[in-house]
Amino acid sequence: RVFAARHPLLNHAVLRALLEGGGRAANFITRNAAVKQSDGAGLRKFILSLRDAVIVLDDLERSVLPPNEIMGFLNDFVEHQRVKAILVAAEEQIDDKKFEVQKEKLIVRTLELRSEPESVYDHFADRLNSNLAKRVARSSKEAVLRDFAAAGLHNLRSLRIALDDFDRIVGAFEDVLVNSEDAAEQVLRQTVVMWAYIRAGTVKPADFQNS
Repeated sequence: RVFAARHPLLNHAVLRALLEGGGRAANFITRNAAVKQSDGAGLRKFILSLRDAVIVLDDLERSVLPPNEIMGFLNDFVEHQRVKAILVAAEEQIDDKKFEVQKEKLIVRTLELRSEPESVYDHFADRLNSNLAKRVARSSKEAVLRDFAAAGLHNLRSLRIALDDFDRIVGAFEDVLVNSEDAAEQVLRQTVVMWAYIRAGTVKPADFQNS
């Protein structure tokens, strides 16, 4: 995958087929003297050289590989091939003592990036299609963010999805909700909390259907 990302043209299926077919034809004519295995190894080494490249591995906590194996993979690139690497991870979701040990040896600098809901809420609200949904989202901002913080999950994606879902709900029932913005606010607040827990995996949609 690193090779494919660095050389998308060389990794194209058609080009690979042409190169492989051409190599076979040349070897057939020259009785296997045209393309030697050592030539292929040298070419791969040249193409796969990652010097001056930057490798970014995102969402480490979601990888099917154990974190310590990934750290070993990175160690080879950083120490032996001398490339730069950026590792993006939600560390609080990684429960692996080996990862902590290898992190101390391999990671030179750690930066914590955290976007506060207050800084993106207005942007999410402004994206809504319904004017009623926008108005309710803006007027109930403090209450919504208080509920969101109380959930303790801090997933901004779930906040955006909740507001988008609220927009669709208002679009479907605007004739009813327009006469009761308090009810619309309650719908918004419940939707935000629901999505916060669903995206965290704490509850399933069926749990709401059965309640």
